[in-house]
Amino acid sequence: MFDKIISKKEVYDLRQEVEYMGIKSLIWLIKRVPESFIYKVSEKIVKKSYGRGSKREKRIKKHLGFVFKDKNKIDEVYNEYLQHKASFFAEIALMIGGKFNYEDAVINLKEAQNKIGELKSINKSGMIFLVSHYGNWEFLAQFFAINGLPGTLVAKEYRKNVYIEKKIIQPLQKNVWSQSHKKRRSY
Repeated sequence: MFDKIISKKEVYDLRQEVEYMGIKSLIWLIKRVPESFIYKVSEKIVKKSYGRGSKREKRIKKHLGFVFKDKNKIDEVYNEYLQHKASFFAEIALMIGGKFNYEDAVINLKEAQNKIGELKSINKSGMIFLVSHYGNWEFLAQFFAINGLPGTLVAKEYRKNVYIEKKIIQPLQKNVWSQSHKKRRSY
C-alpha cells in the first residue's frame, strides 16, 4: 500500500506547509470580511482558549490572586483581560490584513504625534526603544513609521515555521521599517 515510509523531516516539512497555507488562507479571508466579523471570531477564540476551567484561566487567576484577594475582583479583572486579549488578536489580524486604522486606535493621537516630532528634533543620531511581547513591534513600528520616525527593527526569529517566517513575517517587517535585523537567540 505504501511505497515509502515518510521520514520525520518530511512530516515536519508537510506540517509547516499546512500551517503556512492555513495562515495564508486566514489572511486572505481577513482582507474580505467586515472588521466586526474579525472581532467576533477573536472573541470566540479567546473564550474557547481561555474559558471556564482552562489551564490558562487557572494560571492567570492564580497570579491575579497575588494582587487581589476578592474573588469578584479577580473575576472582573480576568474578564477585562479576555476582552483586551480578543481585541488584541483582532487588531493584529487587521494589521496583517492591511485593514487596521492606526489613527483610530490611538486615543491621544495628537499628543503622540507631537511627542514623535519632539523626539525626532532632540535625538538626531537616533533612539532605542525596547518593547516586550508580541504585538508591540507590529503596532509601534508602523505607527512610528507612518508618523515619520524611521527605525531599525531587531526581532527574534520565528523558528517554529520557516514558511510563515519567510513569506509572512519578514515581508511584514520589511514593509514596516526600513531595515529588519534577526536575532537567532534571546539572552
